[in-house]
Amino acid sequence: MRKTSGMLKGNYSIVALFSGDEESLYAFTSTSALVIGKGNGTYVVASDMTTISTYSSTYTRVDSNEVVKLSVNHGIQSFVDGVIIQKKYSIIDSMYKKSSFYTNKLLKNNVDFMISEIFEQPSIIDNILNKKKFDINISSILKSNSITIVACGSSYFASLIAREWFENISRVRVNVEISSEFRYRKNNFNRDDMLLFISQSGETVDTIEALNSINFLDNTLSIVNVRGSKITCYSKQSVYMDVGSEFSVAATKTFTAQLACLYRVVKLICDNKKQCDIGQNIGLSHKVSGMNGNIYDNIKGVIDNVIKYCTVHIPVISKFISQYDHLLYIGRGLGYGVALEGALKMKEVAYLHSEGIAIGELKHGTLALVDDKVIVVAIVPSDEFIHKNIINLHEIKARCGKVVVITDMCVYSKFQEFSNLDGFTFLKIPSIKGEFFPFSYSVVVQMLAYYVAKHRKIEVDRPRNLAKSITVE
Repeated sequence: MRKTSGMLKGNYSIVALFSGDEESLYAFTSTSALVIGKGNGTYVVASDMTTISTYSSTYTRVDSNEVVKLSVNHGIQSFVDGVIIQKKYSIIDSMYKKSSFYTNKLLKNNVDFMISEIFEQPSIIDNILNKKKFDINISSILKSNSITIVACGSSYFASLIAREWFENISRVRVNVEISSEFRYRKNNFNRDDMLLFISQSGETVDTIEALNSINFLDNTLSIVNVRGSKITCYSKQSVYMDVGSEFSVAATKTFTAQLACLYRVVKLICDNKKQCDIGQNIGLSHKVSGMNGNIYDNIKGVIDNVIKYCTVHIPVISKFISQYDHLLYIGRGLGYGVALEGALKMKEVAYLHSEGIAIGELKHGTLALVDDKVIVVAIVPSDEFIHKNIINLHEIKARCGKVVVITDMCVYSKFQEFSNLDGFTFLKIPSIKGEFFPFSYSVVVQMLAYYVAKHRKIEVDRPRNLAKSITVE
């Protein structure tokens, strides 16, 4: 086994069965995730915690320098350089047991995980914003001059949204980096610089390697959903979403949970600073420095109503969209991150070519793509950018573009000039306070992708060519 591992390059996890030793399994890994679960006379090897939770009560991780032997007679034995070592086992969090029950129930009732997980979001967002306790050392964040957030995919888009909150509410300078690019750059950080790593699974290899590339820093914080995941082992502090397993490959509840956790970090900064500015340019509805109780009491009710509205109206609009091959999602400020996430969802589950564009960048090249064969999904909330965004809608109208406008019910009157035009369709969702609109608008773009995929008869929970936990480069 050691000889074989010395010949391999890259990231790998291998479980082997040898002829003549059929009662034993051998496992080894490089830097990828490999977890061993132990139950009542049962041993399970897998790449994630959810898989082993049905059969195991405790678990341990396989390190890159060891070989593990699982046998009927001797149980689990771990070797480093041929010497047996003692491994520490941890109890599997009850969250995984609940997830296993939940999975069986949905499978029995033939319900798509994606739509079920979308419907969980009002309670999840409410819990994180208003109830969940955050046990982190805020002083390490306060003493840093800036924050760098490192993430991939949907987590990266959540970070772009959060940057607006950090900079406009708490007045902290924030950089957002893509993990797969960050890890190969020569980064120059001071010891007091704050780095925040975000991953749904906590096993995203590019984010792990990015974290390892600056392991000399003391000021690292991770936001993950899985307790005991690899990223939490390497970062100095961790925040756990605790939203249960997400079985659909496309991120839905973990995306908005990341947003909620990031907003809570912003709130913690403000609560511990002498004064926080009111971020005028994202339409804040309250003075942040006075937020000592719940952040938003009625957010669950608002997003519940958004889901009810979308359940009625989106199936019709999505049937229309499913007939097209190209989509552009456009947004500004907080809406830009929502546009990027909406485009990604449409790619992932509906297999439609979609791009997310900052709405002000349309005239810098992308407008050349707009014609009557392209659907433009416009994120136009009731913020101070609404008049600028309406000007951009006129540009699209002049090119005969087909437009789906997602906006607040309370400002629909501003769009009367478009309401009777062919090619313009409106989703008028229940209004939400100022800077919180990414929560409700994210739910809308998720449901839009889901129903388009259903019209195209695509398996939404298991999109082709994709995996839930990205443990290889």
